[in-house]
Amino acid sequence: MIRLPRWVRPSRSTPEDGLYFGVEQTHNGAVNSTGYYETGEFSGQLDLYLTPPYSLSVGTYTDTVIIHACYDESCRRPVQGSPATIQVTYEILALPPPTQLTLDKTMLAAAAGPGGDAQILSLLVTLDGPNAAETVVSTDFSRTAAESGINAVEVVRISDTQRRIDVHLADPDNLTPRQYSIGFNVSGCYGVACSRPAQNPASTYVLVNYRVHEFVEQTAQRVASGVSEMVWDPAAQKFYLSFGSSVGTYANQVAMLDPVLGRITSSTFSGSEPRTLAVSDDGAYLYVGLGGANQVRRFRLPGLTLDATLELGLSANNGSRFANNISVAPGESRTVAITFAENGLVIYDDTVARPQTVDTERYNGVLGTISSITWGRDASVLYAAKNSSFIVFDVKSSGVAMNRSYDNALSTGWIRYFDGLIYTGNGTVLEPDTGSQVGVFQPAGSSVQALAPDTTAGRVYTISRHRSDSGVDGRLITFDAETYVPLRTLQLSLDNSGAKRLLRWGPDGLAMLTNSGDVYLLPVAARRE
Repeated sequence: MIRLPRWVRPSRSTPEDGLYFGVEQTHNGAVNSTGYYETGEFSGQLDLYLTPPYSLSVGTYTDTVIIHACYDESCRRPVQGSPATIQVTYEILALPPPTQLTLDKTMLAAAAGPGGDAQILSLLVTLDGPNAAETVVSTDFSRTAAESGINAVEVVRISDTQRRIDVHLADPDNLTPRQYSIGFNVSGCYGVACSRPAQNPASTYVLVNYRVHEFVEQTAQRVASGVSEMVWDPAAQKFYLSFGSSVGTYANQVAMLDPVLGRITSSTFSGSEPRTLAVSDDGAYLYVGLGGANQVRRFRLPGLTLDATLELGLSANNGSRFANNISVAPGESRTVAITFAENGLVIYDDTVARPQTVDTERYNGVLGTISSITWGRDASVLYAAKNSSFIVFDVKSSGVAMNRSYDNALSTGWIRYFDGLIYTGNGTVLEPDTGSQVGVFQPAGSSVQALAPDTTAGRVYTISRHRSDSGVDGRLITFDAETYVPLRTLQLSLDNSGAKRLLRWGPDGLAMLTNSGDVYLLPVAARRE
C-alpha cells in the first residue's frame, strides 16, 4: 500500500455543498485497488493497494490512476488541475516461496442403500508456506448428483493453515443403485482470480467411490417359537434350542433344528427350565444351564445323551446358584466357565470346580452380575462384560482371578472374542489388551440389536432398527469387517420384540432369535458382494 501526500487543497471558496471526487485505474497488475478518505475539512488521502507479490510473476507492472475532482456529480465542471494522473510502476524482483498443499487422503469411499442417510465425506488440506493464510483452496467439481452421486463439494476454512473439503453425497433414495466413481482436482492459488498457482504441481486429484446398493425387502422364515436360547454347532451343522416349561410340545426340552430342512428333527428332556446353552468347539458336548435346579447338565452329541451333571451348590448367602452364562474353553471341551445369576464366576473340569473362584459382588470392589463371558485366544484368558465394565480374568489350573478392568468401555451386555478382537452386541469393537474402541458397525440413524462376525469371510452382520422403521421392521446389514463400511441392506418383516441373538450357519446362512422366543432363518446375505 502506498500513501500519497494530500493531493487536493481546496481554497475557502469551495462551494458549501463540497466537491465530487472520483478515481479510475487501469488493471495491468501493479495496482490492485484504491481507497480514499477525508483527513480534514479541506484535505483527503488516496491509498493505492498494490497487488500482492505472490499472485504475480517476476517482472515490471505499470498502471495509471486518474483522479477527478468536479463541482457537479456528472463531472461536467472539473476543478482546476482535474483530472490528475499518477503513473505507478511496480517491479517484482523475485517470488516468495510457494505454499505446499498436503491432503490427508486422496481417495474417499462410502456405501449406502435406500432408506439410508445422505453422508458427508471429508478430507483435510494442510497449507505450508509464508502465504498460507492468503491461499485460496478450491476444487473443479461441477457434475450433477445424477451423474456423480454427489450433491456438492464444499471448501471450509478451519484456520490460516488448514482447510476442510466436505463431499456431500446425495441421498441414496434419490439415486439409481450402482457404483458412482468421480474425481475432482484440489488446487491452491493466490487472489480471487487465481492468477498464480500456490504449488507445483498445480493440483491434486481426489477420487470418490460411492456404492448405492439395491434395497430389497425380504420375508424371514420363522421355524420355531417359545425358544429360550439358541446355539450353533459347526461340527454337526445344526442348531440346539432350549424350551421352558410353558412350551407345549417341547416343554423342558432341548431340541436339534436342521436349518436346511427348516424344522426340529429331534429333542430330549433336559431338566427343569433349561435356559443357557453352550456347545464345545469340537461338537462333542452341549451344556445346558437349568433355571429350575441349581445344575448344569452336559449332553453328548449328536445323540443328546445325558453325560454329566454339574452341581452348582449354594451362594455365599446360602441361596441356590443358577447358571447365568456358560462358555466352553477353546480346545478343552470338558472345561467350562460358569457365571451365576446370584453373582460369582467358577471354572469347572467335568463336574469338579477349581478351588479359586470369583465373587463378583465383592471381588476387588467390582459390583454387579456378569452379563456375558467369552474365552480369548486359548483357555488361559477369559473376558467378561459387567455393567459398563470390560473385565479380563486369568485362568489357571487353580481357578480364576481378575487381572484388570476397563470401566465405561461397554454399553451392552453381550460380548464375543473373534480373531483377536472383542465384538459387542451394539456394534462396537474393542481391543482386548487395552479396552479401547477400534471401530463400530453402526450406520447413521440406526441402533444395533444383535451382531454376528464372520471374519473368515471378511464380513460382519447386524440386525438393526432405523429410526424411520415401523415396529415390525428390522434391517439385516452386511458390513466389510475391515473397513466397517455397510455393503448391503435387507429390510425384514419381524416381530416387534427385537433381536436377542444373530448366528451364522453353513456357508452363507444367518439365523436370529428374538426376545419373544421366535427363531427366524434369514435371507442369504453372507456371500461376498
